[in-house]
Amino acid sequence: MTQTLETPAAAAADDEVTPRRSRRRVPTLALLVAGCFALAALSLLLPSVPTQDSWSWVVWGREVAHLDLDTSAGSSWKPFVYLTAMESGRTPDTPVVDEPVTINGWTPHNYTNTYIGPTNLQNALAQSLNTVAARLADEVGRSNVAATAHRLGITTPINTDPAMALGTSQVSPLEMAQAYAAFANGGFKTEAYGIERIRTTSGRVLYEHPHTARASVIGQPALSYMIRMMRAVMTTGSGTHANIPGFDLAGKTGTTSDYRDAWFIGYTGGFVTAVWVGKDDNTPMRKVTGAGAPSEIWRGFMTAALPRLKVQPIPGASAPAPPPSGDPIGDLLNSTGNSTGDGGDQGDGQQPSGPSDDDDRGPPGPQPGDRLPPPLPPQGRDSGTPYDAAA
Repeated sequence: MTQTLETPAAAAADDEVTPRRSRRRVPTLALLVAGCFALAALSLLLPSVPTQDSWSWVVWGREVAHLDLDTSAGSSWKPFVYLTAMESGRTPDTPVVDEPVTINGWTPHNYTNTYIGPTNLQNALAQSLNTVAARLADEVGRSNVAATAHRLGITTPINTDPAMALGTSQVSPLEMAQAYAAFANGGFKTEAYGIERIRTTSGRVLYEHPHTARASVIGQPALSYMIRMMRAVMTTGSGTHANIPGFDLAGKTGTTSDYRDAWFIGYTGGFVTAVWVGKDDNTPMRKVTGAGAPSEIWRGFMTAALPRLKVQPIPGASAPAPPPSGDPIGDLLNSTGNSTGDGGDQGDGQQPSGPSDDDDRGPPGPQPGDRLPPPLPPQGRDSGTPYDAAA
């Protein structure tokens, strides 16, 4: 039997998660789903626990025969909101205001319970501003956001109450990895599968997974806009702890208000990895956010996996600008000598805001590859709260 599961990479995932668990840095459950979506195949790259399905799930803390994991997506849902907005005519530079907002009697709050005022959509996604996402979903239509998520691969029912913009719908890590695949592979829908081929000992093929033409589910310029904004999440926003210098990466954090679920889902060209962390009894964790343990697990796994992959730039967008050279005077002289250029990346030189609590903090990421608006007040860690950040 030929599977899409890849054992060597599974060992890398195990090496990353198990030591953290022994240090009590990873709660009871940690689930990592990764896959190469260029061929519409998803690999679950962890030590397998047999199930009744064609997928092997991995659960730390309790081995179970089957895990029907549906969990709130938190802020990892926001890319569906922003994609719907891009498809309706907005751009990453569209100005918005982070301010108190009430929708049908519901008032979302940012994690810090503060507001930064005027900004743009790129920074709002990078800093995971709840007020902007909630208002944006209301403006473009929450039913349209649900349709976008279904189009990309979410199969579970999606609620359309005002809080849906912040990830209140129940999803599985497999669904989220499938949906994010379209951001990674040039805009095509992916349907994950576990078995490629079954043959007898004599070589006769009993089953072979059918390969059909892939449907395009994200067009231009929306795809390039989303890649640009999700790159910024990792260079200036809540995903800086997951960033790996030298690779073209993009993604999004997610955290629920009661700390029951923490996510990081990120990708490079043709390869997606989704990390979910939570407890097996669904009780709240100790302030674990998507910018903390999930981002660190993702970074550790991808650091080991990326050299094994045929890494390519994320298709559908121009390559990100290189980070600053470390010679600001030389960069300044070079830029002043170019009378026709736009000066390149204008990083503000400030450290990105720390996206997590106490021991979840990690090294800051490099400066952004995409140009951003003037420096804005830091927003702290990922909020990702589905109901109210003050909860």
